[in-house]
Amino acid sequence: MAVEQQEQWLAQLREMCQRDGALEIALSPKREGDHPSYVRVRLLAYEPDAKPPHLIVEHPAYAGSTGFQREVSVEVLAMRSPYRFGFSARVIEPLRYQLNQRVVLPALKLTAPTHFHPVQRRRFYRVDTVGAGLPLAVFLPVVESDDEAAAPQPAVKSWSAPILNLSGGGLAVTLPAGAARNYKLGQQFRCRISLPSHHGPLELPVTLVQHRNIRDDIWYLGFEITEPEERARKLCENILCRFATALQRSQLARRKRDE
Repeated sequence: MAVEQQEQWLAQLREMCQRDGALEIALSPKREGDHPSYVRVRLLAYEPDAKPPHLIVEHPAYAGSTGFQREVSVEVLAMRSPYRFGFSARVIEPLRYQLNQRVVLPALKLTAPTHFHPVQRRRFYRVDTVGAGLPLAVFLPVVESDDEAAAPQPAVKSWSAPILNLSGGGLAVTLPAGAARNYKLGQQFRCRISLPSHHGPLELPVTLVQHRNIRDDIWYLGFEITEPEERARKLCENILCRFATALQRSQLARRKRDE
């Protein structure tokens, strides 16, 4: 059965390539407990008989993702109902891919998969929001104290940052290094965001789960929504997922029109 399933997933990968399918790609985590930040990219070519066998995907740079350099390890997910599978790969090289007579795309050549593994249904995927014209996200650090008799806490200042991507489960922003160093993994915030598809701002409790340098003096901060009340959490998830889906469809349609 294991061999048969591997063959089914391989056939699905070939069909996805023929039908202009999409994959999700992320840099492999460097430390245990790190959360991969997946970006959806188009599968442009699959060449299992080439030397070396490889596949070519759209470069995640379109979504502001960096670090996809030669020889780095990546994780790839394929979600095509009813199949959900993944594999590990290595970047052979970044390149320019001739999509048609008019369009050349930045792309990545990856090692072809030799083994697939099943993956659970992912609740959310992140969609790039650069160029979507969203207002800045506003964050207010949460100050907790178990001692009611303790001296009053100093006033906590809010801060704002541009939204890099979001999903039904969280969002990411960028900050200058000097500001980003003020915050630590696991720190909790109240976050306010405004979406054109929703009347009024959303107030979200979030926790900082990713904190890394991405270029020069710019840092990437990823936040997970940690609303404890199930009904409120589901409401926020539905609003964010609807917006993310609509935005991704418009982005894909725009890129295809440009080609």
